[in-house]
Amino acid sequence: MGEFAEVLQEHQRVRTSDGFTILEKAIIEHNVVAASKVYDNIRISELGRLLKIAEDEAERVAARMIGEGRLKGCIDQTEGLLHFEEGGEGGKEGGKEGEAGVLLQNWDERIAGACQEVNAILEEAGKTMPGVLIGE
Repeated sequence: MGEFAEVLQEHQRVRTSDGFTILEKAIIEHNVVAASKVYDNIRISELGRLLKIAEDEAERVAARMIGEGRLKGCIDQTEGLLHFEEGGEGGKEGGKEGEAGVLLQNWDERIAGACQEVNAILEEAGKTMPGVLIGE
């Protein structure tokens, strides 16, 4: 990249608001897409290491690409994982609508699971301490 960057004009070497030159940004985003073709999921910290950027920058790049529909996947911030969907790269079938649907479905499944756990706890509490629950 060094030799190529030397032949760029001054305005092509300017750093954008995210701190990267246009060339660096293009290479990083290309490498994220390449990683999506190799991995089913990857730790954000490992993605940062592969891209040779900070972990928080790697997460920001991936999140922006997902939000723009250029990468199919979702980020699990709790686990620090980037999950790639089949095909990896966004496109006709991987646009924002598809991503939003998948994310909402995952969110709904997590909410439903949490509600089921709360109900199970309440049922158990009702068995061991009758009359404690409101309405009984």
